[in-house]
Amino acid sequence: MAIPRVPGRPPDENAFRRGLHHLRAYTAAHGHSSVPARHVTDDGFNLGTWVKTQRAKHKKGNLSEERTTALTSAGMVWDGVEVYFQTGLAHLRDYVVQTGHGRVHWLYVADDGFNLGEWVISRRVDRRKGTLSPVRIAELTSAGMVWDGRAKVRPA
Repeated sequence: MAIPRVPGRPPDENAFRRGLHHLRAYTAAHGHSSVPARHVTDDGFNLGTWVKTQRAKHKKGNLSEERTTALTSAGMVWDGVEVYFQTGLAHLRDYVVQTGHGRVHWLYVADDGFNLGEWVISRRVDRRKGTLSPVRIAELTSAGMVWDGRAKVRPA
């Protein structure tokens, strides 16, 4: 759905409104706002790039309070580490739905290019090192994470 340009508004405002619309639609469709960096909408809008730009502006203090509030209410996650974790978690959930188990092969790469296999290995290492919080462990376990990569596959 094309977002019409509003006469009298600067092009930047129209671009922001368009990006915000697409972010809300993405969040509604996927249940999260962790937009992959290369995500392009059906109408050709580079949503991944737009989200990254908004985060950079926010980090530098170049995003108005009004826009920050609008993005936050749309589900924007401002912390890149959090975004990466949530992206991996969403991919893990999708993988479990598709395969019936959470034992991800270390070479597995999702259709959008996200290297889920390496991400899962990194979370296992984080847990072994004691750097993964109990909240994160619970989230991953709930999503179907198989903590022992050598375990036999059992349907979820």
